[in-house]
Amino acid sequence: MSWEVQRFDGWYNNLMEHRWGSKGSRLQRLVPASYADGVYQPFREPHLPNPRALSNTAMRGPAGQASLRDRTVLGGLLPNASCHFQGVINRNSSVSRALRVCNSYWSREHPNLQRAEDVDSLLLGMASQIAEREDHVVVEDFSRTDHLASCLQRGRDVGLPSYTKTRAALGLPPVTRWQDVNPALFRSDGTVLEATAALYNQDLSRLELLPGGLLESYGDPGPLFSTIVVDQFVRLRDGDRYWFENSRNGLFSEKEIAEIRNTSLQDVLVAVTNVNPGDPCPQPRQLSTEGLPACAPPVMRAYFEGMSLLSAWIVAELWRRYLKRLQGQSRQSIMSEKLVGSMKEWQGRKEPCRPVLVHLQPGQIHVVDGRLSVLRTVQLRPPQQVHLILSSNRGDAVPYCSGSARSMTCPPRLLPPRNKIHVLLFDLGEERQVMLENLRGALKESGLSFQEWEPREQELMRAAVCMWDRICPCMSACGGALTCSGSTLASGPWQRESRDFLSPRKFQRNRGHQTVQQFKRFVENYRRRIGCLAVFYTVAGAFAAHHVGITDTTLVGIILSRGTAASVSFMFSYILLTMSGNLVTFLRETFLNRYVPFDAAVDFIASTAISYTVQAMCPLSILSCLFPGLFHDNGSELPQKCYWWFFQTVRGLTGVMLFLVLAIMYIFASHHFRRRSFRGFWLTHHLYILLYVLLIIHGSFALIQLPRFHIFFLVPVLIYMGDKLVSLSRKKVEISVVKAELLPSGVTHLEFQRPQGFEYKSGQWVRIACLALGTNEYHPFTLTSAPHEDTLSLHIRAVGPWTTRLREIYSPPTGDSCAKHPKLYLDGPFGEGHQEWHKFEVSVLVGGGIGVTPFASILKDLVFMSSVSCQVFCRKVTQTQRQFEWLADIIREVEENDHQDLVSVHIYITQLAEKFDLRTTMLYICEWHFQKVLNRSLFTGLGSISHLGRPPFEPFFNSLQKVHPQVQKIGVFSCDPPWHDQECGKGLSAHQQAGRDSFLPPS
Repeated sequence: MSWEVQRFDGWYNNLMEHRWGSKGSRLQRLVPASYADGVYQPFREPHLPNPRALSNTAMRGPAGQASLRDRTVLGGLLPNASCHFQGVINRNSSVSRALRVCNSYWSREHPNLQRAEDVDSLLLGMASQIAEREDHVVVEDFSRTDHLASCLQRGRDVGLPSYTKTRAALGLPPVTRWQDVNPALFRSDGTVLEATAALYNQDLSRLELLPGGLLESYGDPGPLFSTIVVDQFVRLRDGDRYWFENSRNGLFSEKEIAEIRNTSLQDVLVAVTNVNPGDPCPQPRQLSTEGLPACAPPVMRAYFEGMSLLSAWIVAELWRRYLKRLQGQSRQSIMSEKLVGSMKEWQGRKEPCRPVLVHLQPGQIHVVDGRLSVLRTVQLRPPQQVHLILSSNRGDAVPYCSGSARSMTCPPRLLPPRNKIHVLLFDLGEERQVMLENLRGALKESGLSFQEWEPREQELMRAAVCMWDRICPCMSACGGALTCSGSTLASGPWQRESRDFLSPRKFQRNRGHQTVQQFKRFVENYRRRIGCLAVFYTVAGAFAAHHVGITDTTLVGIILSRGTAASVSFMFSYILLTMSGNLVTFLRETFLNRYVPFDAAVDFIASTAISYTVQAMCPLSILSCLFPGLFHDNGSELPQKCYWWFFQTVRGLTGVMLFLVLAIMYIFASHHFRRRSFRGFWLTHHLYILLYVLLIIHGSFALIQLPRFHIFFLVPVLIYMGDKLVSLSRKKVEISVVKAELLPSGVTHLEFQRPQGFEYKSGQWVRIACLALGTNEYHPFTLTSAPHEDTLSLHIRAVGPWTTRLREIYSPPTGDSCAKHPKLYLDGPFGEGHQEWHKFEVSVLVGGGIGVTPFASILKDLVFMSSVSCQVFCRKVTQTQRQFEWLADIIREVEENDHQDLVSVHIYITQLAEKFDLRTTMLYICEWHFQKVLNRSLFTGLGSISHLGRPPFEPFFNSLQKVHPQVQKIGVFSCDPPWHDQECGKGLSAHQQAGRDSFLPPS
């Protein structure tokens, strides 16, 4: 791409803008045009030899390396200003008349080059040096390197034609015999051509360009190299319309052209340097190996030398772990080869489940413990029958019944006596499936059959109707408390279809259409996140798109594209804005909230970290090319070892420290460590300051380009520091605790003073630090007080070390009732998605456990703001009714003040048996009867409706849309454990797949 752009620029300058010239300067037109300015640009053109590649290969090597025409000298002389040649001190302290090239490798600090005058003497001697004759002989000082071999390989890589094809393409006479390559060389020393012919198997057509051109040289460049150079310069001259000899362009007069022709390189050197016409000092004679020290023998240089101890330790550690694994496997007996694990055995109603293993043997099944001791055995031989039933309630239990048992899916206590029951529980359905597959294989080896029975639709319907007939009299006897539920069951799809069994054909839909609709709903619901991610990663991709040619085709690419380093600089800098809590809270109240999902800041950081990791790992092949650019193996310095690059350079040491800092921050930011040591997470997460300091130092050494990180980093860090200063100005004010109360389920209620000017909205959260537990450790909690109240309140559940210690500190004193509570530091408030509940006509609040705290503030605020025409449906999920007691007073207060029926609260108690269980059915009957008679819940004493089991989200969403058909958008706000959020999301997705899209996703 870059060469094509240069060719276009040269054509545009030559044909479209005659005034500009090759470089736009009259002084620069006096010199021949550069390669990139001419119209002719035969780069990688296969139809004829490439003059540039040929001339580059034939006439010069890489910068700073020896001549490819074998004109490299044996050594260098050191004359002074008076043309007296000085002696050279060798490594063995001897004195010679010239520097030996082969002994000058790997020695930048040479004893003969200590002063600036010594360097002048070396340059003066090199200027007067007599070069070696152009021939095929490589000097002894240069023969030990792989430079010529690498040039041969480079010619093969670029696709240079062979020696004979190049001569034919350039119009030179063909060469058919080896002696015709250089007749003079063949007459003086024919062994060279004979050895070359033997190397190429006497096939002259296989002779490569560089060896053939060198063999032609015998005191001159040879006809092939001379033709290549002449052809290249002629093309450059003819392709540049601004060449000084072109009188038609009107740039130079005849007098100026004659002046340029009469100016030689000697005149230029005399004019720009302080030399006399007699300079430089003439070399007395041609150098030879006589009088020069012998070349030091070549040595092997191992790059990883000195790291053998570390390598041996790594190998020994891996071998130790391998042996330990083998020893662990050898401890197991032969019976462990068919063991199936990852399951638990049900021991009884009041006994805990224990982990067991199942050993499958021909004709029997052994249940063993972790020490492989047999606990029980199930015989699989006739006439005994064994029924294997997969539970259908949760999908995780497999009861084994031996003897004449007729096992059912009901609890074991309902089975007839004298039946042996073995119940195994699995955590995952995949583990249960593996157990079944192993059981099938064991039975097949024993010659037994594994008969499977699946109930048909009619049998399922008959069982459901029989169950309904048994429950219906009980419901009627309780005053019709379950009439609504019964009518719902009676008006099921089987009555509407006028059939006696369900047909799955009614529910068949086009899966392709459902997938498209689901994708459309997903894009619509998450359009803000998708748009912001697209913009962010497009800009980040533009930074890293230097190799695809953006820098050569667009002005934006020229400004932005600086490779992967610029992309990382962009990500690491602007990610600070997502952690500016005060800024995010302020922007939530602006129009930007319509386009930017500020609530997804943490998710955005996680996605950026993943993308940065992928981006850093993908271009490893490209990054491997940086080392040759950093260290040019030209003999001027000795290659350093691997540990030197890592631990003895600023770039390497800061890179290793960056890796360690990121690893520590990642480990302590995981959910496991945060739950067990939040203080460790809090302290290690402040290493981000060290991270940015190391990042600046790491990039300041300009490994690839000039440092540019500060350009990206300056604006975000100033905004971030300003945000932190705002927090610092208010979070160091001591606040007195007015009331501290210990509530059931480990909940601590703190009521403290409201700072002056503290304005917040219901659903927002704050950070607090207890002075008795440390002044620098802040924890986030949601406010449970309403904005109209004079004090602030928090409900904190003791689930970790800090919250447990907080509950102990604020426990009521045993003797002194006038003791003061420790004061707090307060930082906030900060925005949250729940604070947007008032923007919807109908809002659904789903909370589980302590996650219901933001909804307490919302409910109190809703009742106080009676002018708000917003209806709220609150769904509270709890394991037991005791976990709900601390919130009962708040809901009771809301119910007493809710005169417009704006709030509807439903409570779901999940730690009970599933439906159709006898105890659950009786609880349902009593609860509905209590609600019907006293309009109060039997469990909570509130007017809210209590349910046993998990909330059915999909039917609830369907019924809610039927009740409010005129509402276009209904907001769903969830603050639950991850599994509960997933259930809510599944119910919402199922509702939207059915073609109903009036619900926004849970925030």
